[in-house]
Amino acid sequence: MVKPEVREDWWPLRAGRPHGFRFEAPDLFVSRVQGDVSDVDVARMFELVEELATRTGRQLYWMADISRLGKLREEVGKLALDRDLKPFLRGVVIYGGSFHQRLLATMVTKALRVLRPERRTDRVVFCATEAEARAIVEAQRRSQNGAS
Repeated sequence: MVKPEVREDWWPLRAGRPHGFRFEAPDLFVSRVQGDVSDVDVARMFELVEELATRTGRQLYWMADISRLGKLREEVGKLALDRDLKPFLRGVVIYGGSFHQRLLATMVTKALRVLRPERRTDRVVFCATEAEARAIVEAQRRSQNGAS
């Protein structure tokens, strides 16, 4: 197994907030949350995904590190329901969360299938480590590139 390359070029998501992101060409958006997450934080992540996908002219993969996640404000769920990133994303891999966080995220994903059946949630995968997340993204790339 190839050890993932360490990249430390994180950009702040918003001024004064501890959350960060980076873009790895050609198509990988990586976010890292640290502490509590507001709807404004999530809205900014969604804006970045849209901006980067538009700028690169391709759908992105989104790897989200939630290992340092605090609380999610209630508005975050509503925003996730209202905002459809399907045109901008090929897949989402969330890693680093506790069992409880992964359980909650899985429940939200299942609720989204019921509340917004037109939205695809089959592209959302949960795993434990960054290495697993990178392997999943690579497998999805191979699978989707072979299918096109």
